[in-house]
Amino acid sequence: MRYVAPRSAFLTYRAFETDAKYNRRWREGLGKINLKNMVLLGNETLHAPAAEAMANEFYDNVKVGIVRDSGHYLAEENPQGFIFELLRCIET
Repeated sequence: MRYVAPRSAFLTYRAFETDAKYNRRWREGLGKINLKNMVLLGNETLHAPAAEAMANEFYDNVKVGIVRDSGHYLAEENPQGFIFELLRCIET
């Protein structure tokens, strides 16, 4: 029996470096996107400290919302915190 689903899912990660190369080339040619951008993440995720810097690589107008007491699955882990941060980012 072959396990196709995990193999297919792992191919997504294998493509990260190629995607990054294409994205950098696109940004160098066209510049940053001048569009309101929102980054929501949980304070327990490993990417929390670098999230704003990563988003600023491609967007000029970045707002960051940190959902307390959550990691990767924000809405499931802290629904009220998720809605609070979502509305806060939209309203400002």
